[in-house]
Amino acid sequence: MPMSSGGASRYWRCASGDRGSEEPLNRRPYDRDALVALVTYEMESGDLISAASRARLLSRLEPESEDIRQLLGEIENAMKGKP
Repeated sequence: MPMSSGGASRYWRCASGDRGSEEPLNRRPYDRDALVALVTYEMESGDLISAASRARLLSRLEPESEDIRQLLGEIENAMKGKP
C-alpha cells in the first residue's frame, strides 16, 4: 500500500541523506518501499514523468498490486490534468 505523501517525503529525505538523491535505489534498485517513496516524492515535486516511469517499473515488479495500478492511474491522470 502506498505511503501517505508526507510520510513518503520524510522517508525519502531520510533515506537519501536529505539530498533528494537516488542513493537508496543505488543500494537496492528494486526495493518496493524506496520506489514508492521516490514516486511520491517525485509527484510532490512535480516531476510526473519520472514518477510515472518508476510507477511503471513497480507495476512490472508487482503486476497483481491494485495499489500500484491505482498509483500509476493517479499519476497518469495528473499528467493529463484530470483530478
